[in-house]
Amino acid sequence: MQEQPPVIPIIPMKPLADGKTRLSRYLTKEQRAELTLGMLRQVIIAIKGASLDLFWVVGGDSRVRSLVRNNDGLWIEDTARNLNDTLMAAFERALGQGNSVLYLPGDLPFLKAGDIHSVLTATRRQNNITLSPARRDGGTNGILVPAGIAFTPDLGPKSF
Repeated sequence: MQEQPPVIPIIPMKPLADGKTRLSRYLTKEQRAELTLGMLRQVIIAIKGASLDLFWVVGGDSRVRSLVRNNDGLWIEDTARNLNDTLMAAFERALGQGNSVLYLPGDLPFLKAGDIHSVLTATRRQNNITLSPARRDGGTNGILVPAGIAFTPDLGPKSF
């Protein structure tokens, strides 16, 4: 039986000061930053619970970088113009190393290891792309791209 390539979860992040701005009427900048970090922690817990050895976080700020490094992840500076460019660069890097990639947003507070296992199982031996819809807004909460399959992310409103 052929061994499957490693799956690298990739989580794009904004600097904490730029996150959750829709909540600025209700939460201070620091409260929004703590909320964002808490959600990222939950995503990392789910990844580790799914027994994925490594995860990459692209972007954020020094607090995001510290959280990632303290949890044995790889933090990568974001030099792209937008979310899709950020993901494309990270996908190309990981796929170019022979890995499969799993895009996950950093703001999935209810993500569990079982959710990740379901996506991994749905790929059928990593020979098809698997998408996870957001239940409420038509967005995309996960994309698994197996090694060797070309894919260009196009996230945004109603992206699923």
